Amino acid sequence: MSSYDPDYLDEMDRQSIQAFEDMVEERTFFQDAIVKLITDEYLKEKKDFSSEAFHFSIWNASTIILNGLEVQVVVDGDDKLHISYGTAGFVDFKIDPVGMTLPVKCWIHTHPFGAAYFSGTDWRTVSVWQPLMETAYVLGGPDHFGHWEQSTPNELCIHKDGLYTIQYKNGSEEE
Repeated sequence: MSSYDPDYLDEMDRQSIQAFEDMVEERTFFQDAIVKLITDEYLKEKKDFSSEAFHFSIWNASTIILNGLEVQVVVDGDDKLHISYGTAGFVDFKIDPVGMTLPVKCWIHTHPFGAAYFSGTDWRTVSVWQPLMETAYVLGGPDHFGHWEQSTPNELCIHKDGLYTIQYKNGSEEE
């Protein structure tokens, strides 16, 4: 026979609820800090989503604040930022992008492990959004990024240390 101790179970429930509330509070703190850091730089750079300083703020959010989690930033048709973060396998919006307008001017995301390229998931994303997305960047570190344009939908121009290669949608690369 087993004994049932309601006080023990109540304490376990209380601890579980507290752990969940702490996690939500921490996630909200990080989300707020990241949004402020990235938005402040975007405004300072006069809403230039291609600026090195703006990209560096996104990179720092990914590698320093979030210790290696991926960050995505969507610049909508009204130049508003929609920011989220997650693991390499899954980045979603923790806060629904309410009010996001189309077309998407730019989609920027990080590869905090230090490689700027489009994964299969990235290629699928730009393929789906191509009619409604003008440009995209993948950040792999300072002076290492990939740039995609709607006008050349099967190419990602990868810049590293002042040089570039092109990654094609089928996975091949050329100098």
